[in-house]
Amino acid sequence: MSSPATLSADDVRGSLPEMKDLIERVERAFADVGNGSASEPAYTVAPDDEAGVLAIQKDGAVVARVDAEAFQAARAGATIAVAAKAVGDPDAEVITILGCDAAARCAIEALLCVYPYAERMLAFDPDVKRQEHFADDIMTSFDLASIIPPEPYEAVNGAQILITSMPAGSEPVIEPDWLQTGTLCFLLDGLASFTAATLGHVDRIITDDVARHDAAALAGMPSAGDELGAIVAGKASGRGDDNPTILIPSYGHPAVDSALAAAIVERA
Repeated sequence: MSSPATLSADDVRGSLPEMKDLIERVERAFADVGNGSASEPAYTVAPDDEAGVLAIQKDGAVVARVDAEAFQAARAGATIAVAAKAVGDPDAEVITILGCDAAARCAIEALLCVYPYAERMLAFDPDVKRQEHFADDIMTSFDLASIIPPEPYEAVNGAQILITSMPAGSEPVIEPDWLQTGTLCFLLDGLASFTAATLGHVDRIITDDVARHDAAALAGMPSAGDELGAIVAGKASGRGDDNPTILIPSYGHPAVDSALAAAIVERA
């Protein structure tokens, strides 16, 4: 049997449901995990032999091959939206991006499903041209006021929702006094953005996958207090009334991978 042709980034995006529907699928997957009712994932997703490609498997057979960046970006965006619904400030109006890549772009699209009246986005990237293109794309696509500060501090200061997706090897820059009380922070870049002091400063660590969080064993990263699925399912506390600063390292949960893979296989 011949191997399936690789779906390009555009093919992956075209095979996935509209973002609102995708978020609902991912939210159901997390709720099932949190309730303990999730069955064995029908699909598994793992790196393919070809660089930059993921293989979707069912019953041990490869049924689809997809552009890795596009798949991971969609997963990250939908997960961020689910987490924002569960533990974010419902009145948040300012979104900050560090690292203007495909995952950050999907995150903005997803967050605007949760915060349709967001006032502005601040975006920083060490590549100035990419930073400018990203801001123009967001303003054009979503009619969201977009600001491009020249320094990361100017982007982070005052952020209510912060997404870090900086290039590998970036020097951590975010210090404790950069974050205002109650900031909801999503880490898509491991330890590329937050200093050790800031990691220890946050009030609460939540992750989408505790097992992967523990296995990653990132130096200086505190243990996770709760898993997102438990919060979505009502088995763990949500944001609460004390306006905590929350950090969410995101790894990608197998149940979410399976939900996205099913959507792609159904529509491809």
